[in-house]
Amino acid sequence: MNRLELFPDTTQIENDSLTIAGHSLTSLADLYGTPLYIYDRATMDNAAAGYKSVLASHYPGPASVTYAGKAFLNTAIAQWTQEQNLFIDCTGEGEIAIAMAGGATREHILVHGVNKSIADLKSAIQNAGTLVVDNITELRTLESDSLLSNMRKQASALQIWLRLLPGVAVETHHSHTQTGQHDSKFGMTRTEILEAAAFCKSHNLPLSGIHFHQGSNFRDPIPL
Repeated sequence: MNRLELFPDTTQIENDSLTIAGHSLTSLADLYGTPLYIYDRATMDNAAAGYKSVLASHYPGPASVTYAGKAFLNTAIAQWTQEQNLFIDCTGEGEIAIAMAGGATREHILVHGVNKSIADLKSAIQNAGTLVVDNITELRTLESDSLLSNMRKQASALQIWLRLLPGVAVETHHSHTQTGQHDSKFGMTRTEILEAAAFCKSHNLPLSGIHFHQGSNFRDPIPL
């Protein structure tokens, strides 16, 4: 029987039993109990290869693919990302620690989060290659907690991106997955971005890029 389209690439029905990569799901459930989360390595490898191929075909400049740790992250997944030469998007110190345990290099760790704690920021400054600043308040937190001097010391290994609120809506399967429209809570307006950039310049911080996110699972690239 052909693989069901929504199932992993190695899915088959063998002897009236659903299998993934040759393993019976019934047997796995009996062995480990349920709920049981299963990741198919072949499907993940094929997805990573597909993203890399399309990116290389349509974008002429240097580019990389990033795995979102919030999707699911443990040591094995972190190890897989490094075998695939992917970046890992971490939301805080816990995910940073998992990424490091999985062998992620500093330059492959990107820290991104809307409401980072002091502990998250300290871990990012110490261990990440990229810190995405989501709002002006985050910069003020860095200033008030005297983390700026540590960030300057890490300038050769750490880069800062500022998250821009584009003010453009895209069509997604639900309005809750839209993040770039004018009334979004994510990112900074153009005025705030300029203020943040001036802050970085005046404090000699390693600002090197702009980040923005339009939404999840949108298919029309025209708004970009």
